[in-house]
Amino acid sequence: MDRAHTAGQWARIKPLTFRRNGGTMRHAKHIICCFIVVVFSLGNHGGLAQTLTPIHIGVSTNSATWFPLYVAWKKGLFREQGLELLPVYMQARTSLAALASKQIGYITQTGSSLTAIARGLPARLVMVFTDKTHHVLVVKPEITSPAQLRGRVVAISQPGGTVHRELLMILDKFKIDPKEVKTASLGDARNSLAGLKAGNVDAAMLMTPLEIYLEKDGFRPLVYLKDILEFPLLGIIVNNDLLREKPDQVKKVLTGALKGIAFT
Repeated sequence: MDRAHTAGQWARIKPLTFRRNGGTMRHAKHIICCFIVVVFSLGNHGGLAQTLTPIHIGVSTNSATWFPLYVAWKKGLFREQGLELLPVYMQARTSLAALASKQIGYITQTGSSLTAIARGLPARLVMVFTDKTHHVLVVKPEITSPAQLRGRVVAISQPGGTVHRELLMILDKFKIDPKEVKTASLGDARNSLAGLKAGNVDAAMLMTPLEIYLEKDGFRPLVYLKDILEFPLLGIIVNNDLLREKPDQVKKVLTGALKGIAFT
């Protein structure tokens, strides 16, 4: 992320030497007047250094699901609010612990967060980016129907997490007993993708558009979650203390995110 290093620019301004001979003194006065005009012009257009408040936000995936937030970040829409957005990639379990301990003020994983909030996590969901999950169940070439998942191994992120719950919804949709399907907790999508390609698992819950990348190797998207359920996949979850103590900051974060959504 680009940062403004105006302090270095000021350090490069050399002090003027004033002498009492007419030409040099008049020249110096002219420079000073021009410098003052430039300073005020920069101030009017935001050119002078603006103190930006760093905002760390936990992001679990580098997929298209948080695209509006990404756009707002890259387009400087948070800087317009006086904020310096600092995304931190972390798994859901880690982000929940960081949010609870106030090491981070905001996270984007709604599924795991809502479960944790119901169990006492001091946080609140303040924005939802999408109510359509972008997860897709990708399977080996020989699997052509959900019924063939019986006796197979499916890669998930972690037990009880969003991806695991979505898999259970798929199994329920197609009348498959969860006990008939094994799961492998492989962590993030990269590990699930690698496990599927290596043949260590028969299927994997992945994030679109990874299925397009895998189709060239014969793998197939079996079930798109968006076709069977509506679920608040990603949004903004904030620590309760931060929401109470710095409501203006939270409003600025939401404003930047809304501008990102409008831009897309």
